[in-house]
Amino acid sequence: MDQETHSLDDRDDRLNYITDVEVRLIVKRLLEEIGAWDTIGKISVEAIKYSIGLKVSGRNFAYISPRRKFFLIETFNQDGKWVGYPINSDEDLTPALELVRASFTRYRK
Repeated sequence: MDQETHSLDDRDDRLNYITDVEVRLIVKRLLEEIGAWDTIGKISVEAIKYSIGLKVSGRNFAYISPRRKFFLIETFNQDGKWVGYPINSDEDLTPALELVRASFTRYRK
């Protein structure tokens, strides 16, 4: 099933759904950091129905799903299972970011 994609403004709408300003800043920094991994233009960041999809070489490696007071990072864990990690602070982000990086590296071509 294809997911409906949206514009950059829609991506900002997803992020603005987060009411906690500190958490919103964390997710914006996260997106900037992930963008810096892309040295050859293969990452796409797309707003989809309720999330932001992250793809590399056309393959999903993570989703960011905003909630009112936090956000979820959904990616593959060490066992290759798709799992969601709630992020409320920078401390929550560190272990989840390592998994996102591993998924990105796995699918980068």
